[in-house]
Amino acid sequence: MFVSKECKHYETIRQKRKEMEMFREFFPRHKEHFATQFVQEIRKQGKLSGVKVRVILPLVLQVYRYLSDFDATLPDTVLKNLSKLKTLDVEPDRLMQRLLTSLSLRYIDDFKDDPQLLGHLSLLTFYFQAVVDCVEKKIQGPMSRPVGYSPMSREEVEKAFRKGATVRLFSIYKGIPIRFKGVVKRIGDGKVELVVPKEKGVVAEWEGQLVKYEDEKNDKRVVAMRVRRVGYSHKHAFIEVDGFSWTENFLSRRKSVRVMIDKPIKATIKSINKQLELDVIDLSVHGICLEGSIAGGLPTFEHVEVVVPIPQEDGKTRNLRMRGVLRYISQHDSLRRRYHILLHQDPQKEQIIASFVAREEMRLLREIKELAASK
Repeated sequence: MFVSKECKHYETIRQKRKEMEMFREFFPRHKEHFATQFVQEIRKQGKLSGVKVRVILPLVLQVYRYLSDFDATLPDTVLKNLSKLKTLDVEPDRLMQRLLTSLSLRYIDDFKDDPQLLGHLSLLTFYFQAVVDCVEKKIQGPMSRPVGYSPMSREEVEKAFRKGATVRLFSIYKGIPIRFKGVVKRIGDGKVELVVPKEKGVVAEWEGQLVKYEDEKNDKRVVAMRVRRVGYSHKHAFIEVDGFSWTENFLSRRKSVRVMIDKPIKATIKSINKQLELDVIDLSVHGICLEGSIAGGLPTFEHVEVVVPIPQEDGKTRNLRMRGVLRYISQHDSLRRRYHILLHQDPQKEQIIASFVAREEMRLLREIKELAASK
């Protein structure tokens, strides 16, 4: 099994080996899918040539062998080989989490008519979480989602922001990804002043930070900066920024609109043995973020059902029942936590959400224009 003796839940997983025999017919049929997905995920995250693909394939087979064999002891060499992916700019913990989420979805498709699906799925996801915990402990360290992880030197800032140059910028307004251009007006004393269209100043002021990028798909690092002050003229906004750092390039993952919910909406989240009532924080076609008390809670990788009352154009609400997987939990403050859920595909329900999101997006874009006009 893909959990070493020093890792969390090793003993529990070892004791549950007989129960896990039910998965032996599942794993062999998805070996090819796992290998293909493994290579695709590395290509998304890192640098992988055709030559390196041939080097990677033996590792794929190693990983899958120990993932699907619940009797074998995991050799340290497999984890060492997995850790070498860092040289390709790949984070092993994120890679494994995405691969195991994909396998979980395959399991749901294969056994959707099984009356014991939720019970079996609970055991499988517990095993998968133990695998990710093991990779984090032995290779990666705790999974992080950094905003800024490497402060820039003065020389790097001056190279990235040349006076008079046009730069590509990114920010978010209540869940709407906004891309725009600005001109570097002044640089010095650890600060940069940018000139942007007036409406974009409203966006930067609300978000409180900007990202500068060259290529949203390929550049592995982008520049994150803190918005210190925004001033306005008749047509333009003048943004003073500092606190420059290199950060992970997340832009290609933020193409879809994920609108924040201004008016309170309560959603119900159900797992195999728990039910919680939480506040909807934001919503997209592919996912939902819910917030609630730190008391209680659910483990990551838990498969859940979410019931959300979606406002309709006619003023009524429609209760939408969706299924998904709890991807991760973040701490909002000392008393509340946020549950980030990836929703399973359902074209009919996606259309209902898409209509709601589109209406909210138009409302927020009008709001930006109105705020800019008042400046």
